[in-house]
Amino acid sequence: MQRAAISFTYLACCAAHSGPIFHMVSYAIDCGVPAIAADRIGAKRMIVFGLALQAVSVSLYVFSRDLASFYGLALMFGFSYGAVIPLYAILVGDYFGAGSR
Repeated sequence: MQRAAISFTYLACCAAHSGPIFHMVSYAIDCGVPAIAADRIGAKRMIVFGLALQAVSVSLYVFSRDLASFYGLALMFGFSYGAVIPLYAILVGDYFGAGSR
Protein backbone atom coordinates (compact mmCIF):
# COMPACT_ATOMS: atom_id res chain seq x y z
CA MET A 1 0.00 0.00 0.00
CA GLN A 2 2.85 2.40 0.78
CA ARG A 3 4.44 1.78 -2.62
CA ALA A 4 1.17 2.58 -4.34
CA ALA A 5 0.86 5.82 -2.37
CA ILE A 6 4.43 6.82 -3.17
CA SER A 7 3.96 5.92 -6.84
CA PHE A 8 0.77 7.96 -7.04
CA THR A 9 2.49 10.89 -5.32
CA TYR A 10 5.32 10.86 -7.86
CA LEU A 11 2.82 10.61 -10.71
CA ALA A 12 0.79 13.53 -9.35
CA CYS A 13 3.95 15.59 -8.83
CA CYS A 14 5.11 15.02 -12.41
CA ALA A 15 1.65 15.79 -13.76
CA ALA A 16 1.53 19.02 -11.77
CA HIS A 17 4.92 20.11 -13.09
CA SER A 18 4.40 19.08 -16.70
CA GLY A 19 1.12 20.92 -17.21
CA PRO A 20 2.57 24.43 -16.99
CA ILE A 21 5.63 23.40 -18.98
CA PHE A 22 3.52 22.14 -21.89
CA HIS A 23 1.59 25.40 -22.06
CA MET A 24 4.38 27.84 -21.24
CA VAL A 25 5.36 28.66 -24.82
CA SER A 26 1.80 29.18 -26.06
CA TYR A 27 1.00 31.32 -23.01
CA ALA A 28 4.09 33.45 -23.60
CA ILE A 29 3.00 33.97 -27.21
CA ASP A 30 -0.50 34.92 -26.01
CA CYS A 31 1.12 37.49 -23.71
CA GLY A 32 2.90 39.11 -26.64
CA VAL A 33 6.32 37.46 -26.46
CA PRO A 34 7.31 36.73 -30.06
CA ALA A 35 7.85 33.08 -30.93
CA ILE A 36 11.22 33.96 -32.43
CA ALA A 37 12.51 35.42 -29.12
CA ALA A 38 14.22 32.16 -28.08
CA ASP A 39 16.03 32.00 -31.43
CA ARG A 40 17.82 35.30 -30.80
CA ILE A 41 20.10 33.68 -28.25
CA GLY A 42 19.64 30.13 -29.46
CA ALA A 43 17.96 27.18 -27.80
CA LYS A 44 21.23 25.26 -27.51
CA ARG A 45 23.02 28.09 -25.72
CA MET A 46 20.11 28.63 -23.33
CA ILE A 47 19.88 24.92 -22.52
CA VAL A 48 23.61 24.77 -21.80
CA PHE A 49 23.36 27.91 -19.65
CA GLY A 50 20.28 26.62 -17.82
CA LEU A 51 21.81 23.20 -17.16
CA ALA A 52 25.02 24.86 -15.92
CA LEU A 53 22.95 27.04 -13.60
CA GLN A 54 21.18 23.92 -12.31
CA ALA A 55 24.54 22.22 -11.70
CA VAL A 56 25.83 25.24 -9.79
CA SER A 57 22.69 25.49 -7.67
CA VAL A 58 22.76 21.78 -6.82
CA SER A 59 26.45 21.92 -5.91
CA LEU A 60 25.84 24.93 -3.64
CA TYR A 61 23.44 22.91 -1.48
CA VAL A 62 26.55 21.55 0.27
CA PHE A 63 27.16 25.02 1.69
CA SER A 64 23.56 25.72 2.74
CA ARG A 65 23.11 25.97 6.47
CA ASP A 66 19.82 27.77 6.95
CA LEU A 67 16.32 27.86 5.53
CA ALA A 68 16.81 31.05 3.52
CA SER A 69 19.76 29.63 1.59
CA PHE A 70 17.84 26.43 0.82
CA TYR A 71 14.90 28.45 -0.49
CA GLY A 72 17.22 30.68 -2.51
CA LEU A 73 18.88 27.70 -4.15
CA ALA A 74 15.51 26.06 -4.75
CA LEU A 75 14.35 29.23 -6.53
CA MET A 76 17.52 29.35 -8.61
CA PHE A 77 17.16 25.69 -9.57
CA GLY A 78 13.44 26.05 -10.27
CA PHE A 79 13.86 29.09 -12.51
CA SER A 80 16.60 27.40 -14.51
CA TYR A 81 14.58 24.17 -14.75
CA GLY A 82 11.52 26.04 -15.94
CA ALA A 83 13.56 27.90 -18.54
CA VAL A 84 15.25 24.78 -19.92
CA ILE A 85 12.41 22.29 -20.27
CA PRO A 86 10.37 24.10 -22.99
CA LEU A 87 13.51 24.51 -25.09
CA TYR A 88 13.88 20.77 -25.54
CA ALA A 89 10.86 20.84 -27.87
CA ILE A 90 12.57 23.49 -29.99
CA LEU A 91 15.74 21.41 -30.23
CA VAL A 92 13.79 18.29 -31.17
CA GLY A 93 12.03 20.24 -33.91
CA ASP A 94 15.33 21.66 -35.17
CA TYR A 95 17.07 18.30 -35.37
CA PHE A 96 14.23 15.92 -36.23
CA GLY A 97 11.67 18.13 -37.98
CA ALA A 98 8.62 19.98 -36.76
CA GLY A 99 6.43 16.87 -36.96
CA SER A 100 8.43 15.15 -34.21
CA ARG A 101 7.41 17.63 -31.50
